Amino acid sequence: MIIQINGHTADFELENERTARDVAESVTHWVKERNLILMEVQIDGEPSVASETPDTPLDAIDTLNFIVQSQADVVISSLNEGIGYCDRALRFIARATEDAGARPDELERLAAGIDWLVSLLDTVLQVLAVAPADVKYRDATLEEYKMKLASLRDDIAGGAGTAITETLEAGRERFEAFRNIFRMILMSDNLQTLVATSIESPDALVGHLRDVRAGLPAQVQNLEDIAAAFQGGRDAEGAEKLNGFIDFMYTYIRTCHQIPPIFRIDLEGIILDGTSLEDINADLTEKLNMIVEVMENNDIISLTDILEYEIKPAFEGLGRYIDELLKAL
Repeated sequence: MIIQINGHTADFELENERTARDVAESVTHWVKERNLILMEVQIDGEPSVASETPDTPLDAIDTLNFIVQSQADVVISSLNEGIGYCDRALRFIARATEDAGARPDELERLAAGIDWLVSLLDTVLQVLAVAPADVKYRDATLEEYKMKLASLRDDIAGGAGTAITETLEAGRERFEAFRNIFRMILMSDNLQTLVATSIESPDALVGHLRDVRAGLPAQVQNLEDIAAAFQGGRDAEGAEKLNGFIDFMYTYIRTCHQIPPIFRIDLEGIILDGTSLEDINADLTEKLNMIVEVMENNDIISLTDILEYEIKPAFEGLGRYIDELLKAL
């Protein structure tokens, strides 16, 4: 039997597990330790909710795949699903009001959808550590918008025919408000903080590291171009290229910070020529702080010296360390 995480084969040592449910319970414990979320279990391609994994014997399974996501990924995908549902509800309202009516089964589904939207908002805000009564959209709190949408659910439940059209028309702005609230949350500082601090899935981290390894030669050239731009008085060009380099470094450093808790690999153990990857990263972080300082002082000469004579040599040797880390992963 092959055990996978997000479609990638995992080195998972079985102990007392005898069924798919046993393995799912072990993986659930594993992901919770790493602040991840187990979204789905696939038994030979057949999906099931993690909490409802069947007791299928392992010797009857060819491939057991566990779909794992970060908290940020789950929140973002949920918000987008909420926006999509609001769009569908608004299209339904437009059709129902134009045709002067809606079937009872359609209204029942809409009422159930409203319950889901309210629950979704509560769950997202809970993950973001935000109270709905503390956040405002336009002239009301999110708690008040929840109550308005819940009131609409009560009004439409069991309704039918032309009498419901006025209720649906009045509810149009409530779905529009919820759609805009979800969009507001997508752009919020709270969500950006969650993205920055969320632990990513193992396959995503390996992918980021491979992307960094592939991008190193271009960034070495980029460092030369940045220095040349600033030295030639092309400050706008230099600043734009510098921002690209800093984004690259952010991805690399953040990936390295997440590798120890996910893979239980200590970067101090990745050693070449007597120097560990942990030491290399600490040195790079210090040099990035120096860049910020000299930029604040508008010291272009020091900036180009740091880029050319300190960061560039470190980058030229970084690929060997990443290769060793990828082997360990």
